Amino acid sequence: MRAFISSTAVDLIDHRLAVAGALERLGLGLARMESFGGRPTDPISACLEEIEASELFVGLYAHRYGYVPKDSEISITELEFDHAHALRRPTFCFFVEEGYPWPEEMIEQEPGKDKLQRFKSRMDKLVVRDLFTTPDMLATRVAASVGRYLLSDPRRNNARSGVEFALAGLADLSAAVFVDLMRLLNVAGGDRVRTANSARYTEFVDMADQHFADFRIQVTRLTGGAEADILQQCVDLEKNFGWALTRLRREPRLDRPWHQFAAFMAGVGEKVHHLASTASPEYYARRRDEILAVIDQQLTGGSQRTWQGSADLYVERRHFAQNLILAKMREISALAIGTVRDDMDRVLAIPYFTIDLVLLRQVVAAATTGKS
Repeated sequence: MRAFISSTAVDLIDHRLAVAGALERLGLGLARMESFGGRPTDPISACLEEIEASELFVGLYAHRYGYVPKDSEISITELEFDHAHALRRPTFCFFVEEGYPWPEEMIEQEPGKDKLQRFKSRMDKLVVRDLFTTPDMLATRVAASVGRYLLSDPRRNNARSGVEFALAGLADLSAAVFVDLMRLLNVAGGDRVRTANSARYTEFVDMADQHFADFRIQVTRLTGGAEADILQQCVDLEKNFGWALTRLRREPRLDRPWHQFAAFMAGVGEKVHHLASTASPEYYARRRDEILAVIDQQLTGGSQRTWQGSADLYVERRHFAQNLILAKMREISALAIGTVRDDMDRVLAIPYFTIDLVLLRQVVAAATTGKS
């Protein structure tokens, strides 16, 4: 199965590369201008032929309208979209966020600027599109959109099996649900945190519900057999997630002391850790090791006993570690976090989960020491 990547060229080099990597990890072949090679046909014909030979179309659009061939009123980029749409290819379009910093020399002026706006307005009426900023964010969202499409019936295009997709996504999704639950727990259990975030509590619940639903969909892709152990782990986690979410969904108040709820979540965190290590061992280990190298020393010092029962102090340490991670990821991949939804994009699920697991292990250790 092949996906055609369409965009203007000079302004989206890094974005195209990131998207190509994401699609290849989904098991797809690629059709893109970088690999066309020499051909006896003109560029337009070459592009249209590649679209015809592809099953999916992925369009990336920033601030350039693109090259308009002689004797044409529209750019090659727009021609590509029109051809894919006419062929009824599944089409996935991504627009750069308005206001996201962009090099001035890569922003086209008139008449291309007006043509681009009209093109985007027309696409808005024909397809559901998503937004992007950095190459990493774009790659994550392309992978999520295309992966969701493939999961709907992967057999029709000889794509990798639904089980393979499910296993690949379990680490990220279980981690995302856990991080959502810890955010709810801390808002509900800490006076300062509740004051600062109570107005957004419903939004946080919605995010947890969405990630939990995505996780449960992934679980339905498992068929038993070789995945029987993983399936049982998922069933157990579903019960734990459901128990916690039911209690945290009600209001930003806890029905028991914070440290008791945190001790329960520590046990759930160990189950997520075990599931991720089983379902996607290499991927999970790589993401986890990256984070531990940054946060381990900063989070292992200090007194554990003094913050055993304090959600507010837990959140201080949590935010400190998250800021370290974000700084590191911006340094290595130009990651941009603009909204709360970006803040829990899947690229951050395992990093944030790793922080929570380190801190919760300290909570449990402090409680054990206090009893001895």
